[in-house]
Amino acid sequence: MKKLTVLWVLVLSVVLMSACSKKGDSPTALSTSIGVAACDEYLSKYEACVQSKIPDSMKATLSASLEQTKTQWKAAAASAEAKPALEASCKAALDAAKQSMQAYGCAW
Repeated sequence: MKKLTVLWVLVLSVVLMSACSKKGDSPTALSTSIGVAACDEYLSKYEACVQSKIPDSMKATLSASLEQTKTQWKAAAASAEAKPALEASCKAALDAAKQSMQAYGCAW
């Protein structure tokens, strides 16, 4: 149980750190799924919000952060130990994004 808790905290920390990315890469489309329903839902809804509601000045940063999140979640989903915690982490990220993205008019 302790390992699961530590793993969940680690996955959530990675998600939060990637959200703070300052990388200026251009946005890329999400072409593959994670294989975890809550994660796929988060990625799909977040990308749709970014592309349709976010000011152009912020799109590149948020899209790059989303791409990093996708990469990290795919790696976690490939791990038998990390995958159960990933579902909970993605649900938490989805709930947080619902709140934070309302400021831009995104309805989830």
